[in-house]
Amino acid sequence: MENRFYIKELDSYQKASDLSKERMGTNPNYDLELLPTKQMQEEMWEFLQYRGKNLVAEKFYTERRFYHHLCRMLKEKNNRPESFLDWDKEKWMQQMKIWLLQQGLSLTAPFKNKCGGRGTQRARTLGYIECLIDYLTDLRDADVNEITKDVWKIEKLDIQVKQDLIRPRKTISFTGISQPELKEEIKKAVYFQLRIESLETVKKELTAIRRLSKYLKETYPDIHSAEELNRELLEEYLTYLATEAEGVNNYRADLTNLRGLLEPIGKLYGYSHLESLFLTSDLPKQ
Repeated sequence: MENRFYIKELDSYQKASDLSKERMGTNPNYDLELLPTKQMQEEMWEFLQYRGKNLVAEKFYTERRFYHHLCRMLKEKNNRPESFLDWDKEKWMQQMKIWLLQQGLSLTAPFKNKCGGRGTQRARTLGYIECLIDYLTDLRDADVNEITKDVWKIEKLDIQVKQDLIRPRKTISFTGISQPELKEEIKKAVYFQLRIESLETVKKELTAIRRLSKYLKETYPDIHSAEELNRELLEEYLTYLATEAEGVNNYRADLTNLRGLLEPIGKLYGYSHLESLFLTSDLPKQ
């Protein structure tokens, strides 16, 4: 399967102007195959998903330059790491500075603020690397004790959760998911999703996957992990949703929410078949 992160799939791309889309080209993307290891590709995918939610599409597109600097530096290294977390941030910055100087590129760049003042700042490639390593380090250093529980207290998570400030929720629950292995896979995916999606969206995704868990318990009790899901089983489940399942008020929304968790699980655990489990034809038109 082609290992690329497509900018067209971002919400911000859909909202971009025609001129902005023209500047980005016909099919803008990040080629993850430029990274030397599978682990780095998976880590970068998570970072790009997070970054893409927080930048307008064209700015996200222009950051490909700094991404390419990183990939080229790694390609030229003999003793390169397997993961972005194998080196501390200081070493990443040191190695990136050495490479920039070898390429004849400056370690600083001029800037102009809103008031017209001018000055210099560090090269944007270095800022990009720092942002990447900080993000992945924060994920690694999460509050493990809290995320191992079946009910998480929002205030105890080490991430900023987006939710309704007028009616904030205090917890997020994983009860109702019968398969222990699947539950752990879902927890990890939810932790990543909470960085880029609102709590309400994630709770809808959990509702959809609880319904799948109940179906698996009753129909396929020997299935314990998302890795064991396949297209044939999904087609049976789609028929069940359309004809027998209770509480499905919006078939399209339920499938969208289910895919919203299964695809990140596929990325995080290397279950590549989950990324192509759903077909466009599965989702009825609005």
